[in-house]
This record gives sequence, C-alpha cells and structure tokens, in this order.
Amino acid sequence: MKRTHIISLLLDNEVGYNDENKINIDHITRLCIKDWGLYKTLTITLSKVETILVESNPGLDDEQRQRVLTRINTIRRLLDRANKPILWKMRDRVGTRIRWYTEVEEVNR
Repeated sequence: MKRTHIISLLLDNEVGYNDENKINIDHITRLCIKDWGLYKTLTITLSKVETILVESNPGLDDEQRQRVLTRINTIRRLLDRANKPILWKMRDRVGTRIRWYTEVEEVNR
C-alpha cells in the first residue's frame, strides 16, 4: 500500500473500537500482539507517513494534516499500551538486528 493511500485512509476514517466507518484499533492491536513483525512494519510505516506529513505537503491543509497526525499518534499510543505476550517482548528485545520480513524476490511459489 502506498503511503498516499495510508494518508487518505487516516484522513477519511476515525480510529475507533469497532468497524462502523472506523479504523478498528482493537482488531489491529490483536493482530500486532500476535505478530511482532506486523507491529514493527506498521510502526515503521506510520513513522514514514508522519515524516511525509511534517517535512512536505502532500496536498493537505493544516487541519487535515493535523487530523492524520493525531490518528497516527492515537494508533501508536494504543499499540504501545497493549499487553504483549512474553514471546513478543523477547522478539522486541532482538529488534531489527534480525530481519523479520521476506523480500519479495525471495518468495518461492
């Protein structure tokens, strides 16, 4: 997903605890506490989107940019507060020293 798509998604949808026209943070949190790699990829992507919003203007006015930044911070804060299992915490200690993703070229079919 392109970062511009993520900006659009965050601009047009509130963060909430259900699927009613909202980004369901409960669902995202459940997925991320089961999969450290997903959590890491999501937080890296949100940081990159935040950088784009702060350092350049992707065509948003100040209110729209602030809305997206607030939603990014809300998602980050709620993910950070989530109770993570011990194996997740152990993987987090290893961090990015060990690759957690598969390069597209490496996929065997």
